Amino acid sequence: MIGEEFGFLGSIVLLAMFALVLYYGIQIAMKARSQFGRLLAMGITVNFFLYIMINGLMVMGLIPVVGIPCR
Repeated sequence: MIGEEFGFLGSIVLLAMFALVLYYGIQIAMKARSQFGRLLAMGITVNFFLYIMINGLMVMGLIPVVGIPCR
């Protein structure tokens, strides 16, 4: 929807904000004092990254939007 309303520049700004959130997530993980905190922060960051990538790839048509149908 951002791409439709604001075009290429809006899409680039949105991706830059996602990259900023991922960067801060990694920084938080690296500064965590305990192993649990490090794993928790990195796990949440990786999960968010996967959501972004899967959604972006589906929108671009590089992966299927629906699952594999059974015959």
